[in-house]
Amino acid sequence: MSAIEYQLDSSERRGTRGNSLHLRFTFASTEAPEIGFRMRLNGVDASDYDHLAFWVKGDSTAGYATAFKVQFRRPDPEGPNLAKRASYVVTGITAEWRRVVVPLNFMTGINDWTNLTDFIISLHSGVLLNDRRLLRR
Repeated sequence: MSAIEYQLDSSERRGTRGNSLHLRFTFASTEAPEIGFRMRLNGVDASDYDHLAFWVKGDSTAGYATAFKVQFRRPDPEGPNLAKRASYVVTGITAEWRRVVVPLNFMTGINDWTNLTDFIISLHSGVLLNDRRLLRR
């Protein structure tokens, strides 16, 4: 079975404040090609912001994905159970800390950055992994 686990950690981070979000994942087979981590945003208004910025690095001991997708969701006013989505693929992940800055206007699909409901990080089994042990068949 494919799985993703997360942990907030204040001991390993970039800078002097905050936490790291550690994601550990396994793909049981190619039948579940994508797994993700979702954080509920409860209607966040990001309209005063123009970019998403974060630091990222892979774990050279455990192995890591060299790319992943970040995505925001908000309700679609055209339907009660529909969502508008904006996504961006982060590439070039290495075992060294790297700052990623994603201009929100690069994330097509959302023009109104109010009432955000979810932030999602998703990984795809087809992405080249640094350590093939992560892809279990």
